[in-house]
Amino acid sequence: MDLASGAIYRTTSADAGIFQARVPAGRYVLTTENSVGLAVGRAPSMIAVEAGQVATAEVDLAPIPGALTASAQAPPPGAPQQPLPQPSPGGAPVTSTEIRHDPIGCVVAGQFPLVDAQIEPAGSVARARVYFKAAQTDVWYYVEMTPAEAGFVGKLPRPKLEASPITYYIQATTTEFGENRTPEISAIVVAEAKDCPSDKKVAAIGPPGEVTVFSAATGAAIAPIGFAAGGIALTTIALVLAGVFAGAVAIKKAVETTSTSTTTTTVTTPTVTTTTTTRPERETTTTTLPPRCRNPACPPAPAFCSLSC
Repeated sequence: MDLASGAIYRTTSADAGIFQARVPAGRYVLTTENSVGLAVGRAPSMIAVEAGQVATAEVDLAPIPGALTASAQAPPPGAPQQPLPQPSPGGAPVTSTEIRHDPIGCVVAGQFPLVDAQIEPAGSVARARVYFKAAQTDVWYYVEMTPAEAGFVGKLPRPKLEASPITYYIQATTTEFGENRTPEISAIVVAEAKDCPSDKKVAAIGPPGEVTVFSAATGAAIAPIGFAAGGIALTTIALVLAGVFAGAVAIKKAVETTSTSTTTTTVTTPTVTTTTTTRPERETTTTTLPPRCRNPACPPAPAFCSLSC
């Protein structure tokens, strides 16, 4: 099942017990859909499929306790009945686990708190998670716990001071589909470790690096309320956005390829006739008049004489 879209892709196993399916890029979880009483016993909690790549995973199917197969038949009358299964020592059912955890009382703001626990029997643990939420919201989130030297450990995102107190609990699921969890525990957020009361345990600080946080309601990667955004991996959101963008490009390209129309626009330019009338240049006539009189004091022509006769 695709965590982002909820789409379900079905496949059946081949003779060698291998499942193959062609799916789009995304993040997937595995489940079974049959009537023979089998379910996914051990498998990755999430399988990431990259575009153009082949993702492989080892999956173990386990029988569901108490399920009847189609081929099961009732024993004939008078046949001795099989003894009922006996509980394990201590009265705990065989499908349960024991979670030993020292409650955390304080977490340091701006640091990555580490939540550790010992889960027994460790070999039967199929999945372990830390569920948590901030004080200002009722939305629960979780991170996956990983095996460590002293048991299992989960790395929380960096809390803010206003998230105090943080509520958390640990849940473990076995390969026999048995679940166990701790009670809800409250931890206050302090600015420094020295601000924590002496009777409370301060959470160990984890190394820097991205933390993948999932929504307890949808299972999708999400940024939790009350925690710093830096260092939170949002792979699912990035893939969803990339998918939407790629789809838009593909649709646009298809429209351009199949629905291309040609529009011809004719522009009519009016013809303007201009009539230019050229007037003939006026003739210039120069008339030289002989002097009306000669004065002995006047210089000879063509000099100008200002004397009056």
